[in-house]
Parts: sequence; structure tokens; C-alpha cells
Amino acid sequence: MGADSERTTAVVIDGHTYHVRGGDPEHVRRLARHLDQRMREVLADTNTVDSLKVAVLAGLRIAEDFFRSDEKLQSLREDISQRSERMIKALEAADPP
Repeated sequence: MGADSERTTAVVIDGHTYHVRGGDPEHVRRLARHLDQRMREVLADTNTVDSLKVAVLAGLRIAEDFFRSDEKLQSLREDISQRSERMIKALEAADPP
């Protein structure tokens, strides 16, 4: 096993400390801060105090963000592909071989 799998990073999420093994410590901390922030948003938006429910709702919000970003990425890729095809056709028409 590599050094990354042996490294642990302490993070605090919803007031609880977790020791996460593996990965770049700064990246793990960024992920934990993001999850903690989303959990705080759920707490502020709902009457739920059950930490499991808060975690699940935060996870759903993060999943929704991911899916929306993925859909946007796919749309941008299609747009780039279509524009590239049009540019190639325009170049070929302007300067035939």
C-alpha cells in the first residue's frame, strides 16, 4: 500500500471529529468543509435535528448539485462538438484541398 492509504486526516463534520484515511489531506479537508456547510444549510432550512436525516438531506443536495453540473457539462460538450464541426466545415469550404 502507498503512503496515501496510511495517512489519516482529522476533520470535523457537524461537530464530530472523523479520521479519514487516504487521499490528499487538503482535499479531504475541503470535502469535509463542504459536507459540513451543506449540513448546516439543511439544519437552517428544516426543523430536523436528527443528524442522520440531516446527513442524508445534505447528501441529496450534494447529489443534486453533481447531477446538475454533469448535465451542464454534457450540454457544453455537445455545444463544443457542434461548433467544432461547423468550424471544420467552414474551413474546408473556404480552402478546398
